[in-house]
Amino acid sequence: MVMMAKRKQSPLVIGLGLSPRKGGNSDIMLEWALFGAKEAGAKVKKIFVRDFKINYCRGCRHCKSAGECIQKDDFQKFARELERADGLIVSTPIFFLNLPGHSKAMIDRFQVYWSRKEILGNPPKRENRPALVLMTAGGDWENVFECAKRTIGAFFQVSGFAIQEWLGVKAVDEKGAVRLISGLEDAVRELAEKTAHSLRA
Repeated sequence: MVMMAKRKQSPLVIGLGLSPRKGGNSDIMLEWALFGAKEAGAKVKKIFVRDFKINYCRGCRHCKSAGECIQKDDFQKFARELERADGLIVSTPIFFLNLPGHSKAMIDRFQVYWSRKEILGNPPKRENRPALVLMTAGGDWENVFECAKRTIGAFFQVSGFAIQEWLGVKAVDEKGAVRLISGLEDAVRELAEKTAHSLRA
């Protein structure tokens, strides 16, 4: 008889891009991060909010009693992708001190998850999954990332994640500007590696 130990499956890290612009600074940083996570032994998958047709939340409160959103669009498919993730890497630009509109609309649709958790007593099956948050801003104001961090933090509370690390890069308005910052790529990869390694702890 030959017996073998069961191999532990590699954790899945989802890379979530929030920018409406393809190939911009936040997309570049997401690529760097996913490379780092893969180097650390994780399986990686990249998704972009811009590739999903997600309507705005109507504020109809249907989800408070039903536990489901009354709208049927790509939101359900998108949410299932996040449910699969063991860890998450979010990369976003800052638009007027917060997230791009289509990505904020996506987060608003997670009202159904808030209803499940806070009203119906049905929280996510897995909570506090580690997340790395990467942000880029054209401006260089002192608190340019604070609103977005709070929004993402609220999103994570209902979707089952927690910010483990975050990195914000200011004054990178031009497409590709992040490539000109010495040491940034290595810093992003190291943070992603740390996130992936934490899944094996």
